[in-house]
Amino acid sequence: MSRSHPDPAGSPARGAGGRRRVAAWVRALALPLVWLPIRPLFLEVGATLAHASGLPLPRDLTDPAALIAAWPGLLVVNLVDLAGAVALVAAYWRWIERQPWERFGLHPASRCAVETGAGLLVGSVLVATLVALGVAAGWYRLTAGELRPLPGLVAGLLVLLPLATTEELLLRGGTYGTLAAAAGPGPAAIVSAALFATLHLLNPGATAASWLGTFLAGVYLAAAFALTGRLYYAIGIHTAWNLVMGIGFGLPVSGFLLPAVVRTLASGPPLATGGAYGPEAGLLGAIALALHAPTLALVSHRLRRPAPGR
Repeated sequence: MSRSHPDPAGSPARGAGGRRRVAAWVRALALPLVWLPIRPLFLEVGATLAHASGLPLPRDLTDPAALIAAWPGLLVVNLVDLAGAVALVAAYWRWIERQPWERFGLHPASRCAVETGAGLLVGSVLVATLVALGVAAGWYRLTAGELRPLPGLVAGLLVLLPLATTEELLLRGGTYGTLAAAAGPGPAAIVSAALFATLHLLNPGATAASWLGTFLAGVYLAAAFALTGRLYYAIGIHTAWNLVMGIGFGLPVSGFLLPAVVRTLASGPPLATGGAYGPEAGLLGAIALALHAPTLALVSHRLRRPAPGR
């Protein structure tokens, strides 16, 4: 008689491993979704602190004139927002994932300035390339903006850096980090980018094209995290994308128009320029990301350092 062999796929160990992977996917996807309903609490606390300090806040976030005088108040709100995200993700890694601080993506802290600075530089060149392509094609025309260069860019950096850090902590440090351990970097990048794009559907002017463009940007940012093993590079790129595009060149950033140093007037087809949502929803954004993929990889390779003790 032939001896039957048990099916490895049905073994208890294989089944337990599958359940652990499914649980990891659920946790990773739930993290930013948990953040959505509690975030208004932190925003309200930040607004209360700003008002108590005598700092005005804009009534309309799409009004550039209202934003110019309100940046100190927005800085307070965004810092409180960031503190809430740090607390949530830290609690998630400590008590849910039971993983050390290194998995957070902020270790070692000594790499913060260098890698964030590199990200700011790469992101700035990325946006400058996008604008240059638009000008060369006759789709963009540059005019004077409302802000003086130095104070405008410094104020914008202070406001936008905490905002980008919050998103990177949740979607790359949290969602991507959990999925990469469970399913590998490829699926983790795709799923975290899809969630990133889906959350941006709440923004003004969002469309199917903006979802696709934001998804590509999410994959780019996930690659920055994966290739360095830390969030700082991705935070710098994300911040520069918003800062240089919105405040440097006056283009819409994910549907929001910000006060700017230079105001870029778009006359090209929305398929190329992204329309009211901005370049993320157009071919210019996708082309710029593709052109700079080798730069992303090259700089990541130069930044990559083994963490102490590994």
